Amino acid sequence: SVRRHYQKLMEEAAERLEFERAAELRNRLWALAHVTADQAINPEGVEEADVFAAAQEAGQTCIQVFFIRSGQNWGNRAYFPKADRSLSTAEVLESFIAQFYDDKPVPRLLLLSEPLPSQDLLEEALSSKSERRVEIRVPQRGSKLGVVEHALRNAREALARQLAESSSQRILLEGVAERFGLPRPPRRIEVFDNSHIMGTNAVGAMIVAGPEGFVKSQYRKFNIKSTELTPGDDYAMMREVLTRRFRRLVEKKNGGKNGTKTEPETKVERQVATEEIEATEELSSRITPPEPPPLDERGSSGIPFGVLRAEAVSEPGIEDDETDLPDDDYSPALFDEATEDGERRQEQEEEEFPDRPDLVLIDGGAGQLAVACQVLSELGITGIPVVGVAKGPDRDAGREHFYIPGRDKPFMLEPRDPVLYFIQRLRDEAHRFAIGTHRAKRAKAISANPLDEIPGIGPARKRALLQHFGSAKAVSRAGVADLKEVPGISEQMAQTIYDFFHERRH
Repeated sequence: SVRRHYQKLMEEAAERLEFERAAELRNRLWALAHVTADQAINPEGVEEADVFAAAQEAGQTCIQVFFIRSGQNWGNRAYFPKADRSLSTAEVLESFIAQFYDDKPVPRLLLLSEPLPSQDLLEEALSSKSERRVEIRVPQRGSKLGVVEHALRNAREALARQLAESSSQRILLEGVAERFGLPRPPRRIEVFDNSHIMGTNAVGAMIVAGPEGFVKSQYRKFNIKSTELTPGDDYAMMREVLTRRFRRLVEKKNGGKNGTKTEPETKVERQVATEEIEATEELSSRITPPEPPPLDERGSSGIPFGVLRAEAVSEPGIEDDETDLPDDDYSPALFDEATEDGERRQEQEEEEFPDRPDLVLIDGGAGQLAVACQVLSELGITGIPVVGVAKGPDRDAGREHFYIPGRDKPFMLEPRDPVLYFIQRLRDEAHRFAIGTHRAKRAKAISANPLDEIPGIGPARKRALLQHFGSAKAVSRAGVADLKEVPGISEQMAQTIYDFFHERRH
C-alpha cells in the first residue's frame, strides 16, 4: 500500500543518515494518516444524511451536526441549545432535531449518537413533513458508526472549549464588577457608539455582551431622525439614541399602560447584510429560533412536535428605527417544563437573558456621560451604572480614561489588566458595528437616484431619461424643451421634472 511504501522509504533514508529526507517522508505519512482518518466522515453507501451527536457536561449541551450530501461531507457545525438542566442528552437531542427541520428540508437518513425517547414518533413526523420516508438510526458498527463517533468527538471538544470560554468570561465579568464598584457581575452590558462623516448619514449603535460573550441578537442600530440636530453634534446624537433605547425599556416595563403616547416611529427595512456578519465574526454556535407551523397544519407531526413544550415564546426584541440582527439563540422557553414546586421555572428565569442592562458603557468622556445620566434621570430610570470610556492622549489604546458619575476625576486601569482588554474588545465591537452600519447607509444614499423621488417617474420613464441624457445630473441641467424630446415625457411631465430640480437647487 501507499502507507507501507512511504514507511519503507523513510526507514531506508534513516539508514543512510538522510534525516531531512526521512523527516519529510514522516510528515507525508502523518498527512496520509490525517486524510484517511477524514475519509471516515464520508461513509460508503450513504448518499444523503445528517449526523447528530450530543455531548453534555456541567448543565450544557453541545450538538454537533454533519451534513452528508451526494456521498460527501458538506461541512459540520456545533450548536449549544439552551435547555432545562434536568433534561437528559437524549431529550435535548430529540427536541433539537424536531425544531431543526422547521425551516429546512429533511434528508432521507438521520444518524444519531444515541436513541431518542420518542424516536418512532419523530420519524413519523419528519416523514410526514417531507412526504417521503425518513429513517432515524443509531449505528452499531461499520462506517456509519465511525462518522457518528467522529461527530461525538467534535461535540465533546467543542463543549470543552465552550465551558473554558464561559469560565474566562465569568472571571472577566467579576473583574468588571470589582473595578467599577458594581454589586454583582453584570449579566447584560450595553455599549453605545455613534458614526457619521461631518454629520451626514449619522447612525447610532448598541451592542450587547453577557456571560456567554457578544449577544448579537440584541444588537440594535438607530438612524438619527431629528431634523433639529446640528450636523456633527455627538452629544445630541447620543441623547437621541439613549432616549429611544431607554424609553422603550420603560414602555416595556409598564406594559404600554402608562397613559403616555410617544411620537410615532417608522420601522426601516431590515437590511443587515448576512455576508458582512459572516465575514466579521466566527461561526455562531446557535441557530435561528424556529417558528413551528400551527397545530392544525402539522398533520401527524403534531404529536412529536408537542414534545417541544413550546407554548411560550420569548417576546420579540426592541422594534424601533433600529434594525435587528438575526437571532442566534434558542428561546429557553422552548425547553421549559412545568413543575409543581416551581423551582425549575425559577432556575430557568434566573438564566434568561435580561432586558435591563446591569452596566452601560458610553463611548466618550465627561460630556457624553453627562448626557447619558440626564436621559436616564428624565425617564425616571435609576440603578443602572453608567461609565464613559474615553481614549487617552493621541487616542492611544491602553490609556483609556474611565468616567463615573460622582467622581471628580477619571481613572485608568493597569495597562496589563485583563479587564482593560475586555473593555477594549467591547468598545471595538461597538465601533465595528457602528461603522459598518454607517457605511451601509452611506452606500445606499450614494446609489440612490434623484429621479426616483419625482412624482410620476416610473421605471420606463426613468430608463428613457437616462438613455437620452446619460445621467441623472444631465437630466437636472436640461431645460423643459429638451425634456419634452424624450419619448414618453409630456410637456406637463417635463415641467414637473424641471421644477423638481430647480426648486431643490434653490
